[in-house]
Formats: sequence, C-alpha cells, structure tokens
Amino acid sequence: MTDQPNEKPEVKSSMDSKPLSDTNEQIQAINQRLTNTLVSGILKKHGVDRSKLKPLSEEKKQELRDLVNDLKSKLEALSSNTVKESAEEAAPTKKRRIKRKSLME
Repeated sequence: MTDQPNEKPEVKSSMDSKPLSDTNEQIQAINQRLTNTLVSGILKKHGVDRSKLKPLSEEKKQELRDLVNDLKSKLEALSSNTVKESAEEAAPTKKRRIKRKSLME
C-alpha cells in the first residue's frame, strides 16, 4: 500500500507485452470457454442430457455450421474494426498535427 491515498499502482496492459495474434487467440479461447459454460448451464437448467438427444439431420447440421461460420466472420470483422478504431484514436493523424501546428503559429 502506498502513503498517498489517490495514487494508483501502475498496471501494464497485456496488449502491450504480447503480439496481436496471441491476444486474439486468447480472446477466442476465453470466448469458447464462456460459450461452453453458458450452453452447459442452460441445458442443465432445462434437464437436457446427451442420452435424451436425437441425432440431427445433415440439413440441420449444415444450417448450424453456416450459422456459426457467419457469426464468426461477423465477430472477426467487428473485432478488427474495434482494434483499428482504438489504434486510430491512440495516434494523432497528420491532419491533426498540421492543424495544431498552424494554431501555434
């Protein structure tokens, strides 16, 4: 504990120390575990057991695969847009620098 009550400890972001691909893989792993946990909880809540399940037809399996692939692509696009936007906000653009420079003159 520090002597000053308003002083915050310095915390480094995990994004600073690891490459972006490692971070994306970690996020995907967390999302997968979270999804599995939520689905398992919902199925347990409603008394669904693997022994009670009927096999899915090939049509239904394909529909589910298409849905999952569509969701994955949308999430990846959203994720990449979010990363791009945060990078753009972090670094000032040339336009901003020129504007600031002209204001100083």
